[in-house]
Amino acid sequence: MAKELFVSPFRRMTLTSADMNELQVVAKTIVEANLDPYLQYWDVDNRKVNPNSWKLVKSKNRMRVYSERQWRRQQENSSADTDLQSMLCVGTTPGTLDDVMFGVMSPTLEVTRTKASYLDDLSGAAVLSTVKEPTSEDPFKSVTVKWMELDVRRRSMGFVKNRDYVYVEATGINYLPSGERLGYHVMHSVDIPQAHDLAGRVRANCRDKVRRLVVACFIKTLLSTLKYAYCGEMKKLSQALNDRTPRAKSPFVDYLVRTQAATMAKGENVASPLRRIILPPGDINELEVVANAILEANLERYQHFTDVDNSKINSHQWKYIKSKDQIKVYAERRQKRRRSAFQSTPINDANLELQSMLCVGSTPGTLDDVMLGILSPTLEATRTKTSFVDDRSGSALLSVAKAPTAEESFQSVVVNWMELDVRRRSMGIVKNRDYIYVEATGMKLMLNGARLGYRLMHSVDFPQAHLLEGRVRAKLSVCCFFRQETESSVSVYMMGMMDPMSDGVRRMIVPCFVKRMLSPLKYAHYGEMKKLTQALGERYAELKTLKTRDADHNCTACRKHLGRLGKLVGHHSTCKLCFRYVCNSCRVEKEMSFVTLDLKMTQRKVTFCPSCVSEATVEAPPELLDVEPRRQAVNYQRTNSVGSSVSSGWGTLLDNDPQQITL
Repeated sequence: MAKELFVSPFRRMTLTSADMNELQVVAKTIVEANLDPYLQYWDVDNRKVNPNSWKLVKSKNRMRVYSERQWRRQQENSSADTDLQSMLCVGTTPGTLDDVMFGVMSPTLEVTRTKASYLDDLSGAAVLSTVKEPTSEDPFKSVTVKWMELDVRRRSMGFVKNRDYVYVEATGINYLPSGERLGYHVMHSVDIPQAHDLAGRVRANCRDKVRRLVVACFIKTLLSTLKYAYCGEMKKLSQALNDRTPRAKSPFVDYLVRTQAATMAKGENVASPLRRIILPPGDINELEVVANAILEANLERYQHFTDVDNSKINSHQWKYIKSKDQIKVYAERRQKRRRSAFQSTPINDANLELQSMLCVGSTPGTLDDVMLGILSPTLEATRTKTSFVDDRSGSALLSVAKAPTAEESFQSVVVNWMELDVRRRSMGIVKNRDYIYVEATGMKLMLNGARLGYRLMHSVDFPQAHLLEGRVRAKLSVCCFFRQETESSVSVYMMGMMDPMSDGVRRMIVPCFVKRMLSPLKYAHYGEMKKLTQALGERYAELKTLKTRDADHNCTACRKHLGRLGKLVGHHSTCKLCFRYVCNSCRVEKEMSFVTLDLKMTQRKVTFCPSCVSEATVEAPPELLDVEPRRQAVNYQRTNSVGSSVSSGWGTLLDNDPQQITL
């Protein structure tokens, strides 16, 4: 059995309080009984092994393993074939006591597998029950019931079966009368009715004719003590990575931010060239008020389009420029454009006019999947979304004003930075455009009871969001509405406005903006991928405690039997949610995005069975538990002045005179 495929042959056991107390008493009794021989060896024998009683069988570095001589065992047992095999291991190992004890501890299956990968001391293991868990006050004290297997088949060529053990494991630190700390690690076999004998294995019964094979494996386990400190150090590094990664997913360290921002790429490090910003309550409230005002104004225009215009486009006002699948994009004809609300004085140059865009149509999927695909309240979610939707060349989360909750899973208000890459298209003649904007998402109920999803993106000004070299700070206002049209399609209405630009620049910028407006076609797909990713995460959490593999070698979908070759490549033909086999005809492969430990986005194909894909994607959206709280921000800058160029002509799309609103 390979260490990377540790599989528990038993179900997780639930012990009664009486059983737990009894196991702790047994472990304590064994520790106290073995403490006397240890003190005898340490104080009286001066750490010297009696060669008349013990025979050296192996040494490694500064560790030596002894076997009790047979004549001594015969004094207490008349049969040499059934006497107890005693082993003694003494010596020193590099490191500190804390590192050694940290390396010894393995209270969960995941830690046991990680430990075995460093120590190489087991061929199979499982945590059956946890009696006492470590605490912050006593971090090394634990009592667990485990199963382990020693592989002797390679040595015996099949003549001797593997040995397996069900035992109680206890770890902790005691204090000697001198005040010195003494760490201990106890492993003692126990009989539990639920831990039945397994086929092809012998439950810990060592006889003379197989001693040469089994003892060799046991000696290897004893010598693993040499690696305990190293394992403890590696566990510390792993813990540091786990602690660091969630924080690093949102506010990257300044060095990474500054060095990666200039070479930003989709699917890799979407780093932010701007520091995170924390908003005081007053600014948060004003941002929400501005977002609601723009939303209500656009909602009136949307209702006029659906109810009065019957969802038909006025060809005299809008010019068709592009379509993809069932979504069409239009540009407002020049004579219909308005003066920009960003300009305090009228613009005389006819070429410098406000660029308005309209996107209408439908996209496959459900409203929940579309809204789930839109949500990106964290940097990691933004990066993952970009890898699927491919709608921008750079983005970053600057501040969270309102995070989704379990009750309002689609309601969010965040401040983002985004960059549109036009350098390749313009060959360096036109600089990239970047935007600082407030993004609001949520769900409204129409008068007829229908749900209406919305997404708002509107430019805002922050003193801390300084201009970036090689980019032009542009402004935009985009409002999208989504409604379930049929059982399998969602209607899309999107109105977007860009700040004035010359015709030459417009030819470079508008195609990028159009691509951005066509991104709703991928929202439902990304929502499904988020559900699958969530299901994988939940399944992996279950496997940390118990991992079981179905022994059925038939395809879980069509029940076709997998031949010998299919079994050999079963690792590549199993559903990663249910771990049942699936044939090549039935398997469903999805290309999914994951964030690696070095904070890069990677995409890989993951195999599922049809039923698991259906079950995961039709479920309600998962709770957004990883939304970053504002109070946990690191290296934030406070600001009390947020500027937003909001006007009736800009964003609300009404015909009143523009006016400046400052937050």
